[in-house]
Amino acid sequence: MGKIGKLKLCFERIGGFQLDRFVDRKLLQKKVYFLQEFGINLGYYFGFYLFGPYCSELTNDAFFLVALVDQAPMTLEIAELSSEEEEVIERAREFFDGFKGEKADIASKLELLSSLHFLWSISHFQNKSKEEVFRKLKAKKQIFTDDDLENAWKYLVAYGLINS
Repeated sequence: MGKIGKLKLCFERIGGFQLDRFVDRKLLQKKVYFLQEFGINLGYYFGFYLFGPYCSELTNDAFFLVALVDQAPMTLEIAELSSEEEEVIERAREFFDGFKGEKADIASKLELLSSLHFLWSISHFQNKSKEEVFRKLKAKKQIFTDDDLENAWKYLVAYGLINS
């Protein structure tokens, strides 16, 4: 199954996506990052950028998907998710449903969570402590408070995305 069809299916399951505004694209990046971290293999590779984990290939694919759905929906490949992937989607949807409010606020929270997780995952293999990961993130993004970091850490631990 192609990645575009699978991407479309995943977003249908978690409420769709838009690309009109920057905040929409930021949400797309963070949601796909976490879908993959929960266990959906979409084949995207993320690096750390200004607003946390980012994948330019994902942005390109998302714009291509929107154009395909609008202009040539019959050419979109048929995709299916396994029962295991459906369970992962449900878990990810619960994770995303923990955030209410304006899109910008949700995007900011997901930016914090994904940034913290990304830095933890690359530091984890170097045996870095939570405090060292916090210092690293605060050096890159000074907008987050100590309380923000602690609350984000607890949320990631609660969903099994970080081992404390």
